[in-house]
Amino acid sequence: MLDFNHLKEAQQNYFGHGFRALYLSIIFISLAFTAFIHAIFPFLFYKTVSLWIKDINKEING
Repeated sequence: MLDFNHLKEAQQNYFGHGFRALYLSIIFISLAFTAFIHAIFPFLFYKTVSLWIKDINKEING
């Protein structure tokens, strides 16, 4: 759970890593809201969440 070498392994500094983590958290919160709307109205945003998750996965895993 604790990895004090994470920044070195990720090849990022503290602020760059923090910015990236905040950026992704905002995207995930937005996607959660979008998925909630989709749950109520299935005809809206029917591919949005899955496409964004696939794109983020490609970006993270290379």
